[in-house]
Amino acid sequence: MKRMLLCLLAGVLAGTLFAADTKKDETSGTADKKKTEKSESGEHKRPDMQTLTGMAEMLKQTLTLTDEQYKKVKDLAEKGQNELDAKSVELKKFVEPLEAERAKDAPDMAKVKDGMEKRAKMASEIEFLRFKFNVDCKPILTAEQVEKWKEMRKKLEERMKSAREKHKEK
Repeated sequence: MKRMLLCLLAGVLAGTLFAADTKKDETSGTADKKKTEKSESGEHKRPDMQTLTGMAEMLKQTLTLTDEQYKKVKDLAEKGQNELDAKSVELKKFVEPLEAERAKDAPDMAKVKDGMEKRAKMASEIEFLRFKFNVDCKPILTAEQVEKWKEMRKKLEERMKSAREKHKEK
């Protein structure tokens, strides 16, 4: 459930941020419509919001980070992503046996409960690492960038709340 919400959060944030953002043109210093890279098929590429490195790219584009800011944020993201990747591998070790046990006609309820508790603990640790990345990025940003980021997150929360409410109606 948490993973689904994180995926939804990331997708909504990515869509929100790319829809109306602008960035400074490097040559003239003026604000132009945000330019994104195009893939070979001609579609615009969006950062992978599932990863911290994708989040760093999104912050670069939406908050118009300087090169120095981006380097610091990217370094934090890469370090954090390595930790997340290790936790994800560890999480997989709990999930596969749990799902196998749950699929049995007569599952061992103690094993299921233990597996669910371990999975929840690991998911909590992963969520904490993502939160830590956000907190660690704030000192790198200017006051204006922090305010813009807060506003973006608030809009995202509103959209997620609306999406949850629509989902409950179904």
